[in-house]
Amino acid sequence: MIQQKRFCTRCGHELRKLTSRFCGKCRTPVKDKAIATETVFLDTLTGIEFESLCQRIFEKAGWGSVEWIGHTRDAGRDLIIRGHQGKIVVECKHQKNSIGRAVVQKLVTASFIDEETANGIIVSTGGFSADAIQYAQKLSKQQITIQLWDLDRIAQEATSAGIELKKSGKDLRTHTFPFLEDRDLGKKILGYITSFESKPLPVKNLFKLMKPTVRHVPAYESIVSINEDFSTSVGIIGQIHENNVSYFLDSYGYIFKEFNDYIANNNSTIVYKGAYKGTGFNLDNKSIHSKIKQILIQRKTITGTYQALKINRTYTKTCTPKESSIQIHDINKILLPQYTLKFNILHNQYSCVLLETRNRLNITDTDLFNCKICRGKINGIVALLCNSCGNITHNSGSKTECSHLCEICGKTICKNCAYYARKYLVMKKIICEPCAEKNTKKKLKLN
Repeated sequence: MIQQKRFCTRCGHELRKLTSRFCGKCRTPVKDKAIATETVFLDTLTGIEFESLCQRIFEKAGWGSVEWIGHTRDAGRDLIIRGHQGKIVVECKHQKNSIGRAVVQKLVTASFIDEETANGIIVSTGGFSADAIQYAQKLSKQQITIQLWDLDRIAQEATSAGIELKKSGKDLRTHTFPFLEDRDLGKKILGYITSFESKPLPVKNLFKLMKPTVRHVPAYESIVSINEDFSTSVGIIGQIHENNVSYFLDSYGYIFKEFNDYIANNNSTIVYKGAYKGTGFNLDNKSIHSKIKQILIQRKTITGTYQALKINRTYTKTCTPKESSIQIHDINKILLPQYTLKFNILHNQYSCVLLETRNRLNITDTDLFNCKICRGKINGIVALLCNSCGNITHNSGSKTECSHLCEICGKTICKNCAYYARKYLVMKKIICEPCAEKNTKKKLKLN
């Protein structure tokens, strides 16, 4: 079945007419052209039809010429791919149960001995047993490459070929967030740094955003609940109760580092936009489940303390959650937008990298919080913007003396832009350069 779909890049609203130029929901101009997708319902396919589907997926995705063996006595091989990656033998299994080690061994015989190639792929809609995965990993040490593609992996390849796979009870699509416009990005980063002390001009009057660069970062979003009480003979000494919490892991299953600074983004509507070539998701469904549980067990392990009942002594106990206490409700494959911003503030250029997750623009890297004078870390609440050169420093109320307020006009200035005027014989009045030119006969640098 061929469907023509068009989505608004801002809010993800599906447009009713292919000729629509504006979104009916948010009224923004539609930039993306319609994407033609062939929708295939896996529940209705037989084993032979699934082999034919895999052939079309590999051909449309650009793997090369694909020969379909197409009979029952195939000796462990259904497809032969001849392309830029050499000859690859493919075995297709459309079944509910997971594939065991015996199927992997059979493919090794078919590829390495019969077809004289060391490359093979097994596509299984039912996944793979732990024994099969371990055996395939051991083969790589013998220079034999057997790739194990589960349902998510073949759906990813199908998406890049313009084919959408559907299965009842499972979302196989790759999702993303609509890209933010340059103007919206500028407003959001400006809203974040308006807390900087800046006089007489506010930060927005000195700020100029350059054209941002945008790319997609593949991530797995896991929605997890953890509930466990840790107890001893004296009672409960620790608890973990989290329900429906989202954790984002990178394409190799490592959790993203903690985002300490972020900008609220209330319009983070997740949408499915269509085909993405080479999205970079590297784990099968079973592996990502295992990774999530391992990581959460490490992160959620706590140390509880308790007092003995009969003697005056305090004990400690390491409380490690059990795998059975971790319930994974859902895992979504999401392409997270990453924005690299560069902007000028007077004579200085700054950068900021934002990674979008649900309702948040996380600041993953920036030089906004490095004092230009002492090179130390600063908190955005106690930052000062020099209105003479654009340096960001510790504010005038901090003990670092990296910045000052002009004692004549009140201008925010960094230590490098500060001058002084003699007041009596000993005392100095710290002032900015324009005030120094007007009020003193000789300009004297503070440094």
